[in-house]
Amino acid sequence: MTALIWALWQGNKRSYEWLLQHGADPNLQMPATDLARYGFFSGASAVSVAARHRDPWFLEITLKYGGNPNLYNPIMKETVIFDCISFYEKKHDGIAQLELLIKYGADLNAAHPSTPMMYAAIFNRYDMVYMMLEAGADPTIVISGKFSLLTDLKRDMTIPGDSLSQWRKEVIKLLREKGVTFDGDE
Repeated sequence: MTALIWALWQGNKRSYEWLLQHGADPNLQMPATDLARYGFFSGASAVSVAARHRDPWFLEITLKYGGNPNLYNPIMKETVIFDCISFYEKKHDGIAQLELLIKYGADLNAAHPSTPMMYAAIFNRYDMVYMMLEAGADPTIVISGKFSLLTDLKRDMTIPGDSLSQWRKEVIKLLREKGVTFDGDE
């Protein structure tokens, strides 16, 4: 584990910023051997761990000091944006982290193997899907010749009346405004 990731893991903002100011590399990825020892996924970096951290300050300063919003984890086969999408707690929904990644140029159409929007839809994170659509993500990308965001939208796994169910409706409305048609549309 790097000193930078250790400071992040401990939530020590002062040490974390000091390390970045003095040249610590936020893109340095941990080897697979650190997985069992520290509980992190293989290939983790400070930027990927910061994307999962409940305090967006860590991701923002990481990106300011050269953290790559498109850093690819060759072991997990995904970019940093997937880290903020897949991590969810009641007190941490990843929205602020997604906003930061978009601001710093994260590739919203990266397919590893699905796109970030498709991945968010799998988790019923239609609030994130909407945000990515607004930021210019392409809803028409097809993976493996048959899977797309529309495929995920067709399988409604949201709870009726839930806020994410409402976001799903907003996504469909926005897509229709952009000229995307669904099966059954006239």
